Amino acid sequence: MASRALIVLTEGLDGTQRALVQQAIKDHAKKWWHEFLDAWIVITDDDVLVWRDRLKLITALPGGKLLVLRLPEVGARIWAGSASAKTLEWLPGNLNVEPDEESDASEEVGFADEPPF
Repeated sequence: MASRALIVLTEGLDGTQRALVQQAIKDHAKKWWHEFLDAWIVITDDDVLVWRDRLKLITALPGGKLLVLRLPEVGARIWAGSASAKTLEWLPGNLNVEPDEESDASEEVGFADEPPF
């Protein structure tokens, strides 16, 4: 079976729940990326329903939310980001795609004085 790339999104979790989600991902994923507080990219042989069932008891408390999305197959995955190169460096080699041309992987996150909006 070919590996799949999934995105796991959570919201409304406390620190204990977040740590339990992180441990479940470490225990069951082939590879994972977690550079945003409540988002993980998971490389796995399991599909979205398996991951939903694996994590739903952790996220089931009032206010907890869980969404698991399957990314397209290799070759159809496109991404763009605005963060430090260190934050984004995992993506090309593990998603098997290069960053979108408009992405500047060397751009640092942050504002000089005020946000540009």
